[in-house]
Amino acid sequence: MSTEKRRYGEHVQSRTKRERQYQTKQRLKASVEDANKAIATAEYHRAGTLLRDVILPLLSELDDAEPMSTYHRKLSKKDSAAWYWSELKQFRDRTDHILQQVARDDLSPGGRLSTETNGVTSEVRDARRVIRRALDSAESITAHHSITDDGLTNRVDGMGFSVKLGEHLQDYEMNIGDPVRAVTEEAGPLKTLHSGGTGSGKSTGAEREFEDLYRRNFNGEEMKCIDLVGLGEGENVPTYDIPQQQDALREAREEMGLSADFLDDEAYDPDVEVLVPMTPELNGMELPFDTEAEEFVPQPFTIPASSLSKPLMVALISSRLSTQQEQTIRDVYETVDRQQNDWRLADLGEEILRRDELSDKHKRNALSVLRSLHNEGFIRTHQDDYTIDWDDIFHSTETVTVFSQSLCRSEVAQLITVAYLFDRVWSLRRSNHYYPPLAVLARELWEIVPHSKRDADDGRAAAIQEAVSYRVWRLLRKNRHIRTTVVGDTQHPSDLHIAVREMFNRYVVYDGDNKSFKNIFSWTSNDRWKAFRSTISEKTGTAGIVGMVEPAVEERRIEFLSPFQYAPPSHHHHDADVDATGWHARAKYVEHEELRMPQWDLSVPQNLDVPTLEEFEKEQEDDGPTQKEPIEYHREEARRRARNGQSIRTIQSEIPNNPDTGNPYGTSSIHGWVSDIIDRRTNSAKS
Repeated sequence: MSTEKRRYGEHVQSRTKRERQYQTKQRLKASVEDANKAIATAEYHRAGTLLRDVILPLLSELDDAEPMSTYHRKLSKKDSAAWYWSELKQFRDRTDHILQQVARDDLSPGGRLSTETNGVTSEVRDARRVIRRALDSAESITAHHSITDDGLTNRVDGMGFSVKLGEHLQDYEMNIGDPVRAVTEEAGPLKTLHSGGTGSGKSTGAEREFEDLYRRNFNGEEMKCIDLVGLGEGENVPTYDIPQQQDALREAREEMGLSADFLDDEAYDPDVEVLVPMTPELNGMELPFDTEAEEFVPQPFTIPASSLSKPLMVALISSRLSTQQEQTIRDVYETVDRQQNDWRLADLGEEILRRDELSDKHKRNALSVLRSLHNEGFIRTHQDDYTIDWDDIFHSTETVTVFSQSLCRSEVAQLITVAYLFDRVWSLRRSNHYYPPLAVLARELWEIVPHSKRDADDGRAAAIQEAVSYRVWRLLRKNRHIRTTVVGDTQHPSDLHIAVREMFNRYVVYDGDNKSFKNIFSWTSNDRWKAFRSTISEKTGTAGIVGMVEPAVEERRIEFLSPFQYAPPSHHHHDADVDATGWHARAKYVEHEELRMPQWDLSVPQNLDVPTLEEFEKEQEDDGPTQKEPIEYHREEARRRARNGQSIRTIQSEIPNNPDTGNPYGTSSIHGWVSDIIDRRTNSAKS
């Protein structure tokens, strides 16, 4: 292969020519800017002089310059170009006369003020118009040669995966695309946190992003959407299948060029299922009834006790026990879980009652927790008719599954339900890779994963919140492995558990202080928080997006999109001041739904009852001492002596011989009976 060679002189000539062209283009861009600034301050003579002496001559010096007639032929057909051939020709033909007409524009500020006060003659107005339009035409030529940006705008569409999320308000110098993608999955499924005070629009923005994810199902993709947390007054119930009802939000959508609701979109047919825990109070409440389907909109569900994880149950029961007894509760759970696949709360209770190492007081405390859970009515077994069919949920991608905990009568019951849902999502999706991708919406995260200083006053609720925090952290930490997108909202990131608040990779910030801005930029490995701060607006629904926006992937210097005005969702957004509860809102806005009181059979089967200490002792008395094998009595005696501090050798010599052999029990047998007691005694002595 031959190599083309050039003389050194040719190289110098080529380099000089390139440098000169670069300088010419830079001068052109700067002169266009200066001339436009002069127009803005009514200095038309200065603008015209720049146009005559600098801009038009430099245009002719471009390497790829074309005749004006050619520019006219090309640019007159381009809709985005500001092309005024008549005024440009007039300026070139009568430059001196036009500049004389506007010469007084370059007087002192007082002179200009006098001119404005006394009025402007028609000749001066005509001259100004010619200069302004001639400059616009010259700028269209520079844009044609890519010297200046073509069609800059300060408001561009901000797109999601399926729909327009809102509008990005850009500085005129910030030409980063129109439209601009406000999302990216370059690093895997998104983990987005919307944060802002009451009335900031955070929940509206979060719902719009969740709607964008759901609409992927109507664009040839599959994505299961679960609205997982609804602790309030049913705020997530009158949503996805009800057209937007709020006038202000409908108007906001129309101002952005969107339809007021989803009714005009024939390809979009949203469907919703609402699931609520089967609490005893359900039959005393008025709930929306679908007169066409002849069923209640909310459907009750129960939770199998064996699906409540060991850490969760241990944390809950141990909230009323000392640290020393916590290991016993772990052992109780492991024993029951090992012996049975589908156990009851009653089985945990019975195993606790058998544990001699627990005092009667500790047994009563543990049983009290189990009985309070049992009395909530929805913790049963896998055999219950209302157990959730998770396979059906994960595969029904065209239906949004909404879980509402608002009908639970206690905070503990609400949190237990939330913990169970996060557990099941994690465990089932980790073991099944055939499920479609998942999107989870978690509202008001501060209520379920609060900072330690903001835990619930109830010790049991606080223990569950700590357990939920771990589950949310785990989901965020491993969301890519289980193909799950997360959208959450909270008032302030600092309100969240420290392990959770840092795990998001995209933050939508509606308001905040310097510390929160600085932290968010640190968590997303960015640093321009001061520049971001200046873009934050007090306007409702306007936010800044930090992390995982497409322009930031393509250009490292871009760290955020702000300000970003979110469009409201096309479906209804609950307003507690207008709608009362979400249940009332459905009956108000859906023609074929009305409020009725359900008549479900909510009774809990008697075989699930958790026994009391007194019932257990009476049962033992009724069985009589002959029911126990001698070896069992010997085991209990060995454990009693171990609790009193006796060694294994002493116990061996004091208890009766093995009735099967007639010889003393081996030390290994006795050790198996009492090892847990001796270990705790040893650890206690060390501490």
